[in-house]
Amino acid sequence: SDWAIYRWSVNTWVRIPQTAKDIGIAADGTVWIVDSDNVVSKYSHDKGTFTPSTQTAVAIAVDNEGGAWVINAQSQIFRQTHQHFVQTNNGVGRDIGVGADGTVYVIGTDPTPGGYGVWRRLHQAKDWHKISEYHGAVTLAVDTLGNPWIVDNNNHIYRWNNEESKFIRMPGAASDIGIGADGSVWIISAVKASNGYNIRRWNNNKNQWENVAGVANKIAVASDGKAWISNAKGACYRWLGSKWEGLVGNAIDVGVGATGSPYMVGS
Repeated sequence: SDWAIYRWSVNTWVRIPQTAKDIGIAADGTVWIVDSDNVVSKYSHDKGTFTPSTQTAVAIAVDNEGGAWVINAQSQIFRQTHQHFVQTNNGVGRDIGVGADGTVYVIGTDPTPGGYGVWRRLHQAKDWHKISEYHGAVTLAVDTLGNPWIVDNNNHIYRWNNEESKFIRMPGAASDIGIGADGSVWIISAVKASNGYNIRRWNNNKNQWENVAGVANKIAVASDGKAWISNAKGACYRWLGSKWEGLVGNAIDVGVGATGSPYMVGS
């Protein structure tokens, strides 16, 4: 489906004249989208418009230098360098994420227990390496140390332990996950509630999830660790530290850059 794009400005959502299927935001505020024709386009903050590239895609992520990484309809992976998109070696995927250290992860197309294989490409590396034969994923987020947290097709949550080179099962269950630049980890749980699912935040000191009032379907986390959510009705909220603030506008997904700039794909 094609959805409208909005940018949060002061106290309201501002409509951007474009539609999108996916969106990615870099730490420096660079915004890339996959538009309604599957064309990868870059946003100009000065002009307020998107400039299309020659690349097509179905999924996108943006690294900390503002470069786009995309997956096309044939599951091939491309990265943007010097205004061109270049296919990476031997890589195929279904979804993609980039860590703050430049490490790129993809959820592959190879069936693996729990979903599909999780593959890693270190910063400046040339090849992809599958990190586990025992745990696959259907969605992922990458923390500040460059380690992935994954959710599998049973809603189980795992965190990658780089020292032991394996995924560690975390308590609880999730349907979506988001990690802020400060290391804060939030999930949308698998517990159904009115207009969405329960919201939880990881307490590293207590080694457990803490319930946060409210329900949601999609979540993203800002650089200060505060979450932005949208629920089943498309209502959008941001966490103020002790309560949710309702925002004008409806959304099916939301993303926040490391600088704190939020964008939503609206209904």
